[in-house]
Amino acid sequence: QQQQQQQHGSEQQPYNCLELSDAEYQWRSKAKDYSKRYVGHCNTTTDIKEANYFGSDGDFIVAGSDNESFFIWERNTGKIRAIYKADVSIVNCVQPHPEICLLATSGIDHDIKIWSPIAPSADERPNLVEYVDKTVEDNQQKMKMDPFNMNSGMNAFCLNG
Repeated sequence: QQQQQQQHGSEQQPYNCLELSDAEYQWRSKAKDYSKRYVGHCNTTTDIKEANYFGSDGDFIVAGSDNESFFIWERNTGKIRAIYKADVSIVNCVQPHPEICLLATSGIDHDIKIWSPIAPSADERPNLVEYVDKTVEDNQQKMKMDPFNMNSGMNAFCLNG
């Protein structure tokens, strides 16, 4: 104890867990928690949103959103390739089939939907969201809102079962 007092002065200072060492600051400045980001979807209402690799070589990332939709991003670029309306309210899970090109989605609805690449044109894909930029902008605005205010007024809904 006497040696500690000599090192730290006559009074022992309590350890402050909020103070970071110089080394810790340096480590944190160089750290990356992720290598890529995929943005545009909204996740403010439910606790669970799955993100999965999709495609033969995992060329795409898929995830649900609070805006009734699921998103498909290019893995390498982060570009949104498609948004599909898949639920009345929220899509929580998007799971690719392990062997063939199918996706299963589930959310607040009482069903699970299976998606396959059957329509060659956008006209034949009624669930394809046409306005990607507007959808992303709306989702970003929702992400900035207080979640307790999101379900008030006209946005409120009730499921009777």
